[in-house]
Amino acid sequence: MSESMTVVAERDEREGVAGDVVSAARAVARDLDSGTELVPRLRAAGLLGMSSPAGPAADPEAVLHACEALAEANGSAGWLLAAAQYSGVLHWAAPEIRKKIPSDAFVTGTAGIAGTLRRESSCYRISGHWPAVPGAVSADWFALFVRSREGPAVVLLPAEEVRTSIDIEPLGFDAAECRAVLLEGVQVATANVFDPFGPSRATGSATLPVALAARQAAAAVALGLARRALYEFTSTARHRSRLGSVERMAEQPLLQQELNRTVSAFRAARELLLAETRRLPRLPAALPTISRGSRVMLAAAQFHAQDSALAAVRFAFAKAGGTALYTGHPLESRWRDSEALAQQQLFGEASERDMARAQFGSYVSPMVL
Repeated sequence: MSESMTVVAERDEREGVAGDVVSAARAVARDLDSGTELVPRLRAAGLLGMSSPAGPAADPEAVLHACEALAEANGSAGWLLAAAQYSGVLHWAAPEIRKKIPSDAFVTGTAGIAGTLRRESSCYRISGHWPAVPGAVSADWFALFVRSREGPAVVLLPAEEVRTSIDIEPLGFDAAECRAVLLEGVQVATANVFDPFGPSRATGSATLPVALAARQAAAAVALGLARRALYEFTSTARHRSRLGSVERMAEQPLLQQELNRTVSAFRAARELLLAETRRLPRLPAALPTISRGSRVMLAAAQFHAQDSALAAVRFAFAKAGGTALYTGHPLESRWRDSEALAQQQLFGEASERDMARAQFGSYVSPMVL
């Protein structure tokens, strides 16, 4: 890319633990190749537990930069790191549960509420089907959201108690080990079922509410995919011509105009998300101090960032022509990953509608804000 069309500049001025996390993610991104085993590489870099109470306490901006950097290099790596942010539910777990799960454990999850919870005399029974859980093959623990009489709750289950199967529908993120989680009457200890939507129970916790934290990581993946798609398109447009034309694509005035508008819209959406992220309080026990207005504005910026990133990928994919459909083409995988991400419940039409209603003061599910 030419300097004028560079999508974003790297930010290396961060200091402390958050800066170490971002630097580690960027180092992994530089070293990834087609044969890299993603989960062991992320574990070795100390990134899997970055949002857990026992981890390096990465702030929301660090999560954004880390997931974006990995997704730009490899969409599946970014999606696995985004899934690992579900270790953040441990901020709401009882101390005895947090002690069981080390800082380098891979806690994966999904935003979808699926399944039911039944209370028994001394335990719970959980049943349900959670599709396309990233990293299900290599995960140590699963954080699964269920319905209960009291409202949505999260259930923590060790990997040996979870049954997985390959999803029928073709999905993006081919190397992210996405599997369906199937449970039927599995017994769960009472302490492993808790409400992650109130004040955090971890001392000195400074984490986002669960829904915002998950969407922050997912939006960052969308941004990384778009950055790579725009780079791949502009790199080839310099020396590629359309069929029947001797003029290179990069020399076509209309395409130049469309590209400029697409890149500008993408950069503006990314800067808005960064601005809303930096407005958040950075005090311990941040959850009670984040106002409803701040949560709504952050959620709106997350939706806008994902939508703008998806538009950028679609633009690059469409303008690249028929060769972009071929397996192995760098735009083919970014397009499929972006479309798969857009179907996640975090960004679905129902969630966006609820977020819009929240701007007018209406009550929405805690799974949105």
